[in-house]
Amino acid sequence: MKKGDRDPAVETDFFNPYLDASNSSWLSIKDFKLEDSGLQITYKINQNQKKAIEDTALQLELLERYRNKASQFILNEKNEIKKYCSSEDEIKIFFKNILASVSKLNLDDDNWLKVLCTFIQEESPVSAEARKWLKKYCSISNRWVCFKNDVCGPGRGESLKAYLKDVGNDEEKSVYFLSDEQLSRKIVCISDEIDNVQLEDENDLNVFVPGVIDLSDCKDADFYVFDSQGCTGIRYKCIGCEHGVIVLKKDA
Repeated sequence: MKKGDRDPAVETDFFNPYLDASNSSWLSIKDFKLEDSGLQITYKINQNQKKAIEDTALQLELLERYRNKASQFILNEKNEIKKYCSSEDEIKIFFKNILASVSKLNLDDDNWLKVLCTFIQEESPVSAEARKWLKKYCSISNRWVCFKNDVCGPGRGESLKAYLKDVGNDEEKSVYFLSDEQLSRKIVCISDEIDNVQLEDENDLNVFVPGVIDLSDCKDADFYVFDSQGCTGIRYKCIGCEHGVIVLKKDA
């Protein structure tokens, strides 16, 4: 409707942003940051582009449209990012894979998405900053809850709800981080009830944890796993984490 009856096939001062491959590099990301109102993504027209591109983008309000598309796209992918990315490097891989899929499909209206994915997975300071904002936006972070007194580990058969209530917080989650006030005693509680993870081997096991998967500062933490019978009573150490799968090894 914004285009009206103008035909880019015959008018040299008007271009088709979907089909004019010669102008595929006219668009780039201007800003990518997290504000109180949410994730703010803005596009810009690269320098030294044809005047027809600027005029067309202005008339069709392309930059505003792309901004809205990008924000909605990230919102739609938020749970997937949170589920499969535990670090900024994995966010980079996530968008690299999306870019590969989009390029393979070769859709008409995908230039804004290609630009977005390319920007997020690039090796540059501004892209690295964008990945930090994405990590924060998707709530990929540890949730340490500190207590004044030393935090003791749960007992065998004790339910996660009972344990959290005993230490001072009975909000049940699939993963819960606990620590004393000095962060010298760290405990990570994992419940497998949501995804029905089977504990097949007590010495070495993989637990899929949705949502909270950044365990970068949990190397010195004690892990306890809860199943339908309560706490297994076994203390584990984290030996790896990838795509939300935490690899635990029985603590000697």
